[in-house]
Amino acid sequence: SLGKDIASKGLDILLGKVALGQSIEFDESAPTKFVLFRRDGSDEGEPLVIEVETHFNFHYANAFENEAGQVVIDTVRADRLELGDMIPGKPIWDTVDYAKDVPKSTLERFTLDPRSASFVSKTRLSERGLDFPIVNRRVSCTEHRYIWANTGCSKDGPAPPQGIMKVDTTDPTSEQVWLPEPHEFCGEPCFAARAGKEDDKSTAEDDGYILSLMTNGKTQDSSLIVLDAADIAKGPIAKVPVGVNMPHGLHGCWVPGNVGGSTPEQLVNANVLLKLYMRKSKEWNQVDASFSGMGIGQFFGQKGMDGR
Repeated sequence: SLGKDIASKGLDILLGKVALGQSIEFDESAPTKFVLFRRDGSDEGEPLVIEVETHFNFHYANAFENEAGQVVIDTVRADRLELGDMIPGKPIWDTVDYAKDVPKSTLERFTLDPRSASFVSKTRLSERGLDFPIVNRRVSCTEHRYIWANTGCSKDGPAPPQGIMKVDTTDPTSEQVWLPEPHEFCGEPCFAARAGKEDDKSTAEDDGYILSLMTNGKTQDSSLIVLDAADIAKGPIAKVPVGVNMPHGLHGCWVPGNVGGSTPEQLVNANVLLKLYMRKSKEWNQVDASFSGMGIGQFFGQKGMDGR
């Protein structure tokens, strides 16, 4: 539920002056609700609401309609929402005890029946704590087999997202895990199909690459790592230094082709923008609890690189 201060502090939250966690409460006595809208608009905007057992989730891997007309949703589930004592300007790790405060997040499959507006079943797809799940873009909103996600160093309990794992939804026992060094941490994975195969349905669902930005806590450097999507366990097949420290972000995506353009003028403009980002990175690359909705929270607090 939303705390009573969410409305009165809305602008401060948007600007990053007040931590979002200070205005949100989780009601453990109320059921969790899935809200379904028809994509063709035939429901005239009236959603179908289906109650399930109480839980919280930040991120969904994918959802699709099966042959029985049921809606299947793969999502990261936690027993409750826990944001800790979030203080703007302070890194989350200074205000949250991960082992004690953060509930374990697991990958669960919920099956719902829209015809009877009822919950059908729930299946755990992996016992390992994970978050930031993704699928091959080609199978988005259709039945998928593989899910890639961030995972921590602990097999049984909660741990900060650090490595990359692959889940086979048809055989959860065959999951693959790769973990970097203890001082290295990976961001959200992105799936990149092989060049020219982005929409080729004849290729395997895991025929491609997993990309992630990895931060080195010792050297304060970041690298773009590339893994074989079919064989995560063998680790990166390429590692490209970024040149600046890029602490944990949240979400991203892979876009085929050269987004910045390929003409000499476009490359010059892209290089100017790159130098600007590198110069400003010591102000922007700060990880704290502000969650500024406009991306300008740094103007109201301490500046400086804080990517420990």
